[in-house]
Amino acid sequence: MFKKVLGLSAGLLALCFVLYGCGSREVLKPGQAKLVFAVGGGDMSYIKLLEQVCRKFEEKNPNIKIQFLPISGQAYNNKLLTMVASNTAPDVFTLDSAMVPTFVSKQAILPLDSFMEKDKSFNKNDYYPSIVDGFTWGGKLYSLTDSMSPIVIFYNKDVFDKEKIAYPKDNWTWAEFLETAKKLTQRDERGLIKRFGVVFYDTDVLYFAKAWGGNLWNKDKTKCIINSPESKAGIQFFVDMINKYKVMPGLSESVDKSDYQLFEAGMAGMLAGGRWYTVEFRKAKVRYGIAQLPKGKLKLTPMVTHAWVTASGTKYPQQSYEFIKYLCSDETVRFMMAQGDCVPPIKKIAEGDFLKKDPNFPDEDTIAYVKSMAFSYPNKEYLHTELTWSELAEVIQFKNMDQLLMGKWTVEQYLKTVEDKINELVKKSEAEKRK
Repeated sequence: MFKKVLGLSAGLLALCFVLYGCGSREVLKPGQAKLVFAVGGGDMSYIKLLEQVCRKFEEKNPNIKIQFLPISGQAYNNKLLTMVASNTAPDVFTLDSAMVPTFVSKQAILPLDSFMEKDKSFNKNDYYPSIVDGFTWGGKLYSLTDSMSPIVIFYNKDVFDKEKIAYPKDNWTWAEFLETAKKLTQRDERGLIKRFGVVFYDTDVLYFAKAWGGNLWNKDKTKCIINSPESKAGIQFFVDMINKYKVMPGLSESVDKSDYQLFEAGMAGMLAGGRWYTVEFRKAKVRYGIAQLPKGKLKLTPMVTHAWVTASGTKYPQQSYEFIKYLCSDETVRFMMAQGDCVPPIKKIAEGDFLKKDPNFPDEDTIAYVKSMAFSYPNKEYLHTELTWSELAEVIQFKNMDQLLMGKWTVEQYLKTVEDKINELVKKSEAEKRK
């Protein structure tokens, strides 16, 4: 259920706090500690799962009680930062991986290293390297996780079979992907869409820049360098899929279904996304296969996850560490894996039990997720310790992306604007530090 925890800006205009069981009403006995545990988002199925995790932890650790605090609303991260500043932050809470460096720079969360050095039962090397690297800042590890997903390509087997198109292979390229998407795309005599070749979970232009050899930052992240021939080639390929070849929905395309609904209905032959879609696919009884992302100049796979962290001001650092350890343990990872919408971050589980066929869904093949982890990378390389991801996303996505995808700007105009604006933010941040 990890994707649910990432939806921290999901729709409510006001924050509301609801305290759930898990020790919230119990009177503490001598020697007991109570940890406040906060998560964002309002998905009740996910909240119920975490309640079970809390109860299981309390059964194993009778001297630690968990007060569960789900927070719904748009301002989860801002609320947490306000609580940190007033020394009222929850002891343990979740963060989108993109927010970790912001909390690190504000010294709002504790690294795990000193605890793990004394704990021979908890080894960070059990986790995929991209997980560990993504949560390591300044040489210190601030988090691990219970769930994640590399981005893959789902393909609708019924559509492929009907069109007599071969299923994708592990070593395919984006050029081959495009040819497949063209064959899958169908429009009626009026030019209205009947079926898209592909839909994407996100307009991830940074992936396409990187896959063609471009970079957002120079080596020490003192300067944005995205305006390069490599970035241009990769992002141009993505834009052309929308505006030139029209194999995927554009901003002006009238579509009344979500990405996964298009895929389930056979109105999209392929879908780029993560394992969080599996639950919906199972409900709709879609016959689908899973392929690795194609290769550009480089073969790369974005990886999506979230972090469990400890507030630096907690009164119970050791107990908070024990809880995070349990949240990221074999037991919890297997519990979350069984829900069907995430990939285990622990290598031995992902490469063992995760690959076993589920008798209830015998057509599902999870090997593509595991193979993809060899090429996975965290979003860490896009992040900056002095700039929040919100500031960067405002420039890369929200303020300028529409101009690009609507064809009002060329890729060159977009890249120049993004590079100039981000470098202005860097200079402003440096000036403020010197004050």
